[in-house]
Amino acid sequence: MKISSRIRPWRTVRRAVLGAVLSMGLIAGTATAAHASIWQLIDGFDYQPASTWQATASGASGSGFDINAGTARSAPNNAFLWAQTQFSSVGRSVVLRNNSSRITCGAAVYLQGLSGASVNVEVIDPSTWTYISLKNVTLNSSSYTMVTVPPWTGGPNTVYFRVSLLGKGGFSSIRADDATIQCTF
Repeated sequence: MKISSRIRPWRTVRRAVLGAVLSMGLIAGTATAAHASIWQLIDGFDYQPASTWQATASGASGSGFDINAGTARSAPNNAFLWAQTQFSSVGRSVVLRNNSSRITCGAAVYLQGLSGASVNVEVIDPSTWTYISLKNVTLNSSSYTMVTVPPWTGGPNTVYFRVSLLGKGGFSSIRADDATIQCTF
């Protein structure tokens, strides 16, 4: 049996556990009526990521997608970013369910990178280009790690979800995979 065929069921289990953990965290963190429902977007960069995600680079940096390269947390694809100066990013527009019934939202992404990489995980209001939610992390592990942004309430029905690698003068790189955005109603 190939290693990949043994790992694949565990990846499915991990995705299910991620969904359950995010669901429990969002529901537990809000005082609502007992009839909450959940809307969720899961994007693993797996279907034509360049048509959904926008890769951006500024200064001495770059970004793009690993297609069937064997570097994804869950096969087949992932995004990659590298930076020496300024930043590189990968982001996409996400249409959330109707704001009038949305209680709270959250977002998470798995990141893998060189130790010391400084990364922003951002939820942005595209009409004002201001942060709705922001988490800055410094990666300390070479394995994929889930990073969540603080939950938010209200806001626009369309948000821009982005992962940005911040250049610090030396070479830095990361991979991103399995982004999840979830709202309770």
